[in-house]
Amino acid sequence: MQKNISNGIVKNSFNFEESGNLKDLSFQKKHNLDLIVTEKDTVSMFNNNFLYPNEILNNSHIYVKWSNYIFFHAKKDHCPIDKCADCPTRAAHMSYSAKKFNYTDKKKFLDDRFDKRWYILRNIPPKKLKEMFENFIIGLIDKPKSTGTKRAMSSITTYISQIKKWEKNVNELMDTKFNITSEIKNKLKYDFQSLNILEPEMLNKIIDCVLNDSIWRNRLIHSRVKAIFFVMIQTGIRQTEIIELDKSDYKEGILSISQGNQTRRVALNGNSKRILEEYISNRFDDNDSLFVNQDFKRITKSTIENGWKRISNSINLHFSSMDLRKTSAVLFAKSGSSAEELRRLYGFRTKQIAEKYYKEGIERRFLEKQKQFDPIHEIK
Repeated sequence: MQKNISNGIVKNSFNFEESGNLKDLSFQKKHNLDLIVTEKDTVSMFNNNFLYPNEILNNSHIYVKWSNYIFFHAKKDHCPIDKCADCPTRAAHMSYSAKKFNYTDKKKFLDDRFDKRWYILRNIPPKKLKEMFENFIIGLIDKPKSTGTKRAMSSITTYISQIKKWEKNVNELMDTKFNITSEIKNKLKYDFQSLNILEPEMLNKIIDCVLNDSIWRNRLIHSRVKAIFFVMIQTGIRQTEIIELDKSDYKEGILSISQGNQTRRVALNGNSKRILEEYISNRFDDNDSLFVNQDFKRITKSTIENGWKRISNSINLHFSSMDLRKTSAVLFAKSGSSAEELRRLYGFRTKQIAEKYYKEGIERRFLEKQKQFDPIHEIK
């Protein structure tokens, strides 16, 4: 459900800071800026105009990131101010604009913030904005997050849907006709449908690094990373599921995983079982969690991602827990499992999802078999 900005949401209906400073104080002093639009003010604009309160925590960063992308990629060619000051941030640009056009009242300036004399978005040709949006989304797919992990396609879809909401609201607020999001999924159809997994060479590099003692700070951290990695790559367990495991969920090579009101069981092979039990025996705390951080508290998402980031930085190859899950599922299918076995052991919510991994695994098995086929040898 989208905010109805036409009925009750007005352009200046957000709280702004009465005072404050720019992040770049040298820019503020150089241009003698008195009326300061702060970074917090620029975020408040998005939170108020585009998001419900329960969306702010999860999605506010999308609007900030997209607006920063527009600003830094458009200011050189599309800033309408005659003598561009090469402002270092969006907040600096707005503060400089207020000074340039003689505003002394912050509320009045923010009421007029869509003025074409300084509002860069109003000066970007629609075709150019569409190109920028497509490059922005492709960049999200290609480049890892700050943690070193890649974004899942579900995350990319969230970016697209939120910017689609932004597009609609901007068109209503500014009376424009931007149409930048309508074709993006068709252009990225391959990316959304394909199953990109860790190929053998990549997986071997990761495994070599996981087993390398020298890159880890201490024995217990290394032992934990090894155990998490081998459990994930063998069973395809979700990151959220492995975080919630307790010691009582493990018994004699079997993990019991809670999934809603149901529990599924997965089996560890000899190697994964040995590595997990080594980690458990190395522990000297009494926490009930199967995996704990350096403070002996239950691990978090960042605990796992920091481990992957360390590996990624060592081998210059970025991967995520989702990559391990997808790779595990395809390799399990390739080994000869059925689609139903995949669905039950990996906890896929629908048969269709399991079929997707099953078909990829079977096709890879067929291709490998064909590589080994030598018709000349067969006729001898």
